[in-house]
Amino acid sequence: MVGRIFSSIIFAAALGSRSREAEALRRDARRGLAQRVCQGAFVMAEDRARFDSTARHLVTLRALLAGLSPGTIVSHASAVALRRGA
Repeated sequence: MVGRIFSSIIFAAALGSRSREAEALRRDARRGLAQRVCQGAFVMAEDRARFDSTARHLVTLRALLAGLSPGTIVSHASAVALRRGA
């Protein structure tokens, strides 16, 4: 399940921040078809609706960590969630 959770994250930068696909993704977010996880990262609303609170936490963590330096660490509940979900 974890692989499916992480593969559901769509990064606007991977589409080309100003590409038609990225614009369509932002439009889908405005319409409620996609949900913004953090700046530049989205999950389709129907995928997110199937996630429990731990899966939503993991998606948020992975999306946030993708934009930070490789040496970034997390602690407490986030570290436990990543460890169990990795």
